[in-house]
Amino acid sequence: MRLPSNNLKVSELNENQRAYILGGDTPNGLKRFAEALLHKMPRLKVTQVAANTKLWVYHPDETYMRGFIGYGDFRQDPENRLDTYWVFSRNIQNNRYNWGDGQFMRNSKKLDKAVQIAAMALSPWTMEEIGKMTWDKMREARKKEEERLDYEAHDIIKSYLDEVYIGRMENYKTLLDELENLVAEAARGSSYKWINDSFGKDLGKYFELRRKNNSILNRTDYDMVMAWVERNELQTATMDSNDSWGYREGSGHKTYPLDGIPEDLMGKMSVLHNVEQETYIPDVGVRVGEGVYYVYKPE
Repeated sequence: MRLPSNNLKVSELNENQRAYILGGDTPNGLKRFAEALLHKMPRLKVTQVAANTKLWVYHPDETYMRGFIGYGDFRQDPENRLDTYWVFSRNIQNNRYNWGDGQFMRNSKKLDKAVQIAAMALSPWTMEEIGKMTWDKMREARKKEEERLDYEAHDIIKSYLDEVYIGRMENYKTLLDELENLVAEAARGSSYKWINDSFGKDLGKYFELRRKNNSILNRTDYDMVMAWVERNELQTATMDSNDSWGYREGSGHKTYPLDGIPEDLMGKMSVLHNVEQETYIPDVGVRVGEGVYYVYKPE
């Protein structure tokens, strides 16, 4: 299954689009198709986004549009025009085309058959699909934060060490461990006093940045949390976020009502909700989309 590169969100609809009502300005063939589909699936809605030959289909409580329907001839360069009913969906793979909407469209001359195709193809998005769309965003956000922490640590220590040594700091683990222990002892109020007070403070900042970076490098398990508002529930799964092969279906799937989310999970989601999307926070996680979070598992 291939996913369209541009998936319109329900939240992006304006007030007029949400209030759209099938009327006299809707071509008859498209109106018949929409009315028949909504009769079969009454919880769905349709709206006109661009061309008047197509209607987007969506559930008002879901994140993404399910796809769109049309009436006309959407074939690429047909010899003779033939108006039929069309369904455009991520669940359709049309091998006649390898670009554009054509990859995701299927048609029928018969209305009842077109409604049947639409009912099957215009399904809710699944956790697997959302995972495939957001997996790289999670890894990129984590890598970006890892590089930022590494740069800041380098910037702090560079005035005390030659560049040659800074690039080989990991070769001096014993020395670093002793210095980190000394910083901790001084912070606890021991009798030790730094000869250069600025050096002591900078070491403290340096080791805090290293600690945050190590927490990124050493953590592998995440809960992927996605909210399905239409079901008043939250789905989670545990997966190996260091898997460089891309998203793979997780394990330990759980479902929670929105008023029954575990405290630790809810707390981390709240922290991520209050920062800019794709901001990675060590020991917390990252929010990568509307209602989609990757968070560290509770200890």
